[in-house]
Amino acid sequence: AEPIGQFQYRFTLTLNNPTDRPLEAYIACTSSDLRWNFSPQAVPVLRIDPRAAESIVLETGYEPDRVPESVPTCRIEIPYQSTAGNWLRYEQSLTISTPDHDRNS
Repeated sequence: AEPIGQFQYRFTLTLNNPTDRPLEAYIACTSSDLRWNFSPQAVPVLRIDPRAAESIVLETGYEPDRVPESVPTCRIEIPYQSTAGNWLRYEQSLTISTPDHDRNS
């Protein structure tokens, strides 16, 4: 994440769709101690066209009197129906690295 102010960061998530069908990605960001704030708080569904990539820019930060003891994370879920008709769900969690909170918790 890149700093955009004191205790504020901006990061970009880029998702690739290698399939021949459009996908919808559901993204939710949080932290274990709930001290990180995210903008937007409710991330809109990200539609990814076939054989394309889409990016979304998010911001996170915290109040100076509520320094987090955790790191911000985002969870991505993508439901996908196989050609056999079975529903699969791709799930991935990622940690957002910030210059002053680059640690594992």
